[in-house]
Amino acid sequence: DEYDRAFLDLQPKFAMVTNVELDHLDIYETEEDLLAAFDEFVDRVAPEGCLVVCGDDPGCVSLAERRAEAAGSGDSSIGGGGSSVAAIHTYGLGPENEWRGAGGRRG
Repeated sequence: DEYDRAFLDLQPKFAMVTNVELDHLDIYETEEDLLAAFDEFVDRVAPEGCLVVCGDDPGCVSLAERRAEAAGSGDSSIGGGGSSVAAIHTYGLGPENEWRGAGGRRG
């Protein structure tokens, strides 16, 4: 949970981020402050683990792209994983997601 920055105490092997949006304005003064906290959280995911983000949420997609870019080499791209960074995967309803829901209805 990103409330009160408690998630920054975790060292997860696997992590799922369902959305990234400006929330908890009592904790995060700016959007940049919030994004920096999420960036720090995903940096804590173990290299042998994986990060799963909602590919339908623009904030999650941006988070995954920043993580892949920060890792440097191409082996950290969304859908991949290297020896030094966790694999990044997407889920959602859109066709661009690796893992897609089927047979459901939105709304």
